[in-house]
Order: sequence, then structure tokens, then C-alpha cells
Amino acid sequence: RFRLTEILIPAELSLSQEAFRSVEDIHGLMSMVQRTPKPSVLAVYYAKLTEIFWTSESHYLYHAYAWLELFNLHRSHNKNLTQKDLQLLASSALLAALSVTPYYDHESGLSHLELENEKERSSRMANLLNFSFDSKRENREQVSRASLLSELAASGVVSCASQEVQDLYNLMEHEFLPLDLALKVQPLLSKISTVGGKLSAAPSVPEIQLSQYQPALEKLTTLRVLQQASRVFQSMRIDTLSRMIPFFDFNVVEKIAVDAVKHNFVAMKVDHLSGAVRFSNTEIESDVFGASHLIGVLADSLNKAVHKPSEVGEDSISLAGVVEKEHQRLLARKSIIEKRKEDYERQILEKEKAEEARRLSIQKKSADEERERLLKERRLREQQRIRQEIEDRAQREIGKTEQKVTKQGAMELVSRYLAYKMSRQGMEKKLEKLAKREWITWRGQDGRRKRH
Repeated sequence: RFRLTEILIPAELSLSQEAFRSVEDIHGLMSMVQRTPKPSVLAVYYAKLTEIFWTSESHYLYHAYAWLELFNLHRSHNKNLTQKDLQLLASSALLAALSVTPYYDHESGLSHLELENEKERSSRMANLLNFSFDSKRENREQVSRASLLSELAASGVVSCASQEVQDLYNLMEHEFLPLDLALKVQPLLSKISTVGGKLSAAPSVPEIQLSQYQPALEKLTTLRVLQQASRVFQSMRIDTLSRMIPFFDFNVVEKIAVDAVKHNFVAMKVDHLSGAVRFSNTEIESDVFGASHLIGVLADSLNKAVHKPSEVGEDSISLAGVVEKEHQRLLARKSIIEKRKEDYERQILEKEKAEEARRLSIQKKSADEERERLLKERRLREQQRIRQEIEDRAQREIGKTEQKVTKQGAMELVSRYLAYKMSRQGMEKKLEKLAKREWITWRGQDGRRKRH
């Protein structure tokens, strides 16, 4: 028990490699013992394994197997286990199994070396889980999600789980509801996420909180919606698919889809240019048509046999009726699927036409507005040009007028100056004559005085 407590230290420190080494060491010690370990020791061992395997998504399958072993161990040897504790253990085991990715067992795209490494890793993990009181489990085949779910149903785990978990299991694994699956799953997840607590009669089991499985279950729901939609629809609008999956934004859905396509779980393409998701379901359609054809051939053969009462009895007649009814049901389902496809494609075409008409209308309106703007600008430029020409002409006229006025003023000044000069010269001549006359007069008077 002391060595078992050593496992938790690396797990709490997120040292998964050290935790696995510790588990393998403890497994080796337990294998060396000739007798089967006590149930209390195994309970602690598997409880620690559930915590360690939950640290990595690639180990979810082994996490679920550890829960199954823990459930079987407590149901067989824990006499104090209450019905509520048993229901909580079964619910946790079933949710752990559902949390495993559906394409976990797919090995497409792996190289030979990667396949060998995967087989070796699976063998090592399976060896850690081989302590069981069920002799049928001693020679275990390679673990897988499908075999785990079958074993859960066969061992009664499904029937022991809570009603919400059972409903979730049926929706995920047995129902075909591509349009309503997520809407039906969402309230169940809300109820399941509130369930949890410590087991009263199992102190070795850590506190169980079913809410830890919610992200993985939301991813599983997304994968189921994509898988079922690919079987019914040929194409779908991105916004429609987003409404069908309320858990994530479409970019998260697209990442999940890329991983699913990589593992050949679903065939689809996202066309962001046209805003649509296109599914490839040729193989599925061929299977439906092939089955319908075979049933039709069988029905024809039985109808011929019905007309031979000596050879065929009432059982054959009733069987022919059942086959014919099944044939008609498949044909009706085929016609419904085809009609839905045609309606959906017609809706997409009408929507594309409406969008194209709206785009052309917006384009025409923009062109008209641009034409009107250019016309206004041309008119404005023409008005400015005319106004500029008028201003230039006015400036030229003003310049000519000023020049003319300046020239006339200069001529007038010159004429005035010449007139002034001429008048001055005339005055000077008059003064000169007057002075000469006075001088002559004065000289005459002076001569007369001298003579006297």
C-alpha cells in the first residue's frame, strides 16, 4: 500500500512518465507474488490508475478500462457498497468509455514503425490492467472502444448507471438524430455535470466528479453530428451546422473535423468561399441502394414462391410480407432522403440567387452613385472654369483700363507742363521787354538831366 501511494506524487506533479514507471514497478512486484492481491490493494491500484490514465487523451481508453475493473471489484467484494455508490461508479465507468474518441482504434495513415510502437504501447497498458477475478479476462484481446462498450453492456454497467447517463449512452451509440442530437444531449450534460461526490463505502476511490467528462462528451457529440449529417446531407451551410453544434465556435468544430477526416471517420470539406460544408457519402448511399436491391430481389423470389402453395407454406407467405414491407420502408426512406436533398439543394440555390441579385443590386447602386458623383464633379469643374475665365477677363479689362488711365494722365501732365513752360517763356519775354523799355526810358531821362 505504501508503494501504491508513491504513484500519486508523480501524478500530482504532472510527471506522467514517472507515474507510469512507478505503476509498472508495482505491477511487476504484484506479478511476482504467487497469490492474487487482496481486493483492498487492487481497489487502491485501480483507483490510482484511473487518475494517471486521465492525464492524457491517448490513454482515455485505459482510463475507462480501469474504471470497469474498479466497478467489478467493488460490486463483487465490497458488501457495504450502497446503491447510490454503485450507480455513481457505473456512471463514471460508462462516461469514461463514451469519452474515448470513436476513431481511437483506426490505424490509417500510420507507418509500420508507428504501428509496431502502438502495439507495444497497447500491450504494456493492457498488462497493467490484467488483474481480474474474471477468468475470461486472463487472455485479453487487444483493447478497443467497441469491445469496451460491449463489455460494459454485458457486465450490467449500463443498467446500473443513472438514467441521464443511460439516455446519453443511447443517444450517442444507438440513435440517429443528425439535426437534434446536440440539442437533446445538451440538457443531459448539464444535469450530469452536477453529479459527483465521495463514495461512502469506498475510501480508496477518489472523489468522483462527472463534470470532468463534459469536454470529451461535447467533442463526441460534435463527431456524431458530423458523422450522421454526412450520411444524410450532401452539403450544408456553415451557419446551419454551427447552430446544430451549440458547444463550440465553428473554428473549433473545424479543427475537430480535420482530425476526424485525417482518421477517415468522416469525409467532408469546408468551403469558406461559398460558406458551405460538403459531405462525401457515396459509399453510404451505395450501401443503402445495394441493400435495397438485394431485398427487392429476395421479395420477388418470395412472391414467385407464394404462388406455389404446394411448395411453400404459411411461414413463407408471412416472411414475404415482412420482406416486402421492409422493402417498401427502405424505398420510402430513400425517397424521403432524396427529397430532403433536393429541397436543401434548391434552398441553397435560391439563397445563392438571392445573394447574387442583392450583390448585383448593390453593385448597380454603387455604379449609379459613382456616375452621379463624377457628373457633379464635372459640372463643378465646368462652373469653376467659367468663373475663372470671367475673373481672368475682368482682370484683363481692369488692367487695360488702368493702363489707359495712366497713359492719359501722363499725356495731360506733359501738356500741362508744356503749357506752363510756354506761358512762363511768354511772361519772361514780356518782363524782358518791359525791363528793356523801362531801362530805355530811364536812360532818356538821365540824359536830359545831364544836358540841363
